[in-house]
Amino acid sequence: MTLEEVFREALALRAARGDVARLEGTLTFRPELQSGFPGTGHGGAIAAAVAEAAGRLLGMAGVAPPEGSPLTTSADIRKPLPLDVPVPVDAALEAGGPAWRVAVRLGPPEAPLVQGELRPGEPIRLPAGEDLSGWRGRRSEAHQVPGLEWCLACGSKNPLGLQLRFDHDATYVWKVYEPRAPYQGADGRLFRGFPHIALDEIGWWLGALRAEEVGVSTRLEITVQRPASNGARVVLWGKRGAVVPADRKGRTWAAPAYLLTEAGEPLAAGLVTFAASRAYAPTLIPSLLAGSAAEAIRRVFPQHAPS
Repeated sequence: MTLEEVFREALALRAARGDVARLEGTLTFRPELQSGFPGTGHGGAIAAAVAEAAGRLLGMAGVAPPEGSPLTTSADIRKPLPLDVPVPVDAALEAGGPAWRVAVRLGPPEAPLVQGELRPGEPIRLPAGEDLSGWRGRRSEAHQVPGLEWCLACGSKNPLGLQLRFDHDATYVWKVYEPRAPYQGADGRLFRGFPHIALDEIGWWLGALRAEEVGVSTRLEITVQRPASNGARVVLWGKRGAVVPADRKGRTWAAPAYLLTEAGEPLAAGLVTFAASRAYAPTLIPSLLAGSAAEAIRRVFPQHAPS
């Protein structure tokens, strides 16, 4: 089964009665779309669902963004999205012409789980040339981050997952990666939610390494400039020093990351807000230990590693 098929099945949407600029229905995440926390949806998959719902509405309304024009998806995750539970969806085209915007709500109107949108984006500005050349010419020892067994992004046993484990050193987090078969699209291009899932995952790790603590993604902003092709290797890349506080108390962190071709051309970029809290450790650390060597956890979360 491909991710295109998974999301086609997960989103049951219909035109609102008498309104061609609105879709309503439900979103049901199957278990393979889980995060690192049991019973909850992966943040990147949530952003992908927002983009998918908005894309369907644009098609129904006859709005066709120019080929190759950047599109930005944002998702404010207010509460966890449950698995195997139909969640209400409402998508509305709020303006027409070049200034269009699709607002997407996941959850009931009185208590949304997620508030998202899709809108025209700005061209992606590449990271500084010296940063990319410094990464390509690095000589420092690299290590792999730990991972889980069933997470959509890093889960080693998830048949629909990316099975993605990032490398890191003192300066960068990265992976040169060839997306797995479930992410290949019927039109020769990767599933359009791939950047959302992959950039959420690297943004999470950039935030976790900066905070030296576990946590959750609370907001994603993903700009896709052009899709990647099936079978092509891509580069996921971020600089640890570019992660900055997103609040005055240092509890949340804004982590920029990039999806590039092997030649360094921009495909997508993300800004992930990471909320750190040791309160998540009792749930997440045992799951990491089940899927990773203790030494990998000790390198990134020494306070939580077994002695």
